[in-house]
Amino acid sequence: MAKRTHDERKALLQEILYNNDEWIIEGVYYAWVQQSFDEADKIYVLDMPGYLYKSRIIMRSIKRKLGIQKGKRETLKSVYNLLKWTETFQNKNLKEIRSILDRYDDKVIWLSRKKDVEKIIKAV
Repeated sequence: MAKRTHDERKALLQEILYNNDEWIIEGVYYAWVQQSFDEADKIYVLDMPGYLYKSRIIMRSIKRKLGIQKGKRETLKSVYNLLKWTETFQNKNLKEIRSILDRYDDKVIWLSRKKDVEKIIKAV
């Protein structure tokens, strides 16, 4: 599948924002969803410890390999690449996200514990 062009992504984002009263946008794409930050009532950011992400990725991979959990088949290389990506996200991208979100401080909620996430989910 080919990636969408910048103009296609922008048009799709505008369509989502203006045609829906409620929406959730995955923030990994923070570089091109700036408009969603402007329009959002609340911005939830998962800021879990790196070891938690990594251990969950490894456990998921093991469970899939053993047939305990369904999902796409992962190779050792794909798991390694995902762990490497997670490291980059934690050490580089999350710093950029913090910097971008500084101006939205009044509506940003940082979630750093499982308990925090569960509380938000129950409230919705």
